[in-house]
Amino acid sequence: MSWFPRPSDRRRFPRFRAEVPATATLEHEGEIFSFRTRCSSISEGGVDAPGLQSLVLGDLVALELDLPGAMQPIRVDTMVARRSTDRCGLEFLSLSNYQRNLIKRYCRLQPKEKLRRWL
Repeated sequence: MSWFPRPSDRRRFPRFRAEVPATATLEHEGEIFSFRTRCSSISEGGVDAPGLQSLVLGDLVALELDLPGAMQPIRVDTMVARRSTDRCGLEFLSLSNYQRNLIKRYCRLQPKEKLRRWL
């Protein structure tokens, strides 16, 4: 018996592989920057997005997700919670019930695959 839970046991929400186009927008020193990216994994708590290595932990990012099956992209506020040299883990800060339900529905439709611990 292990005294400490395995890393996957500590997740609040299961994570799924995804191919979701997104636009990340942030304000820095009075200027607004936008980056096109895609989310490579998603959960009800956040997304993993490659190509945003210029962001730092704690950056606030407005993310526009183009979820398949949604009538239009949804805009969510996120914060950089994890980062590596090639990707960022963005945590959702607040979701409306509509946004949460869209993300839950999308997650339920994804195949359940084991992802690396960091994702």
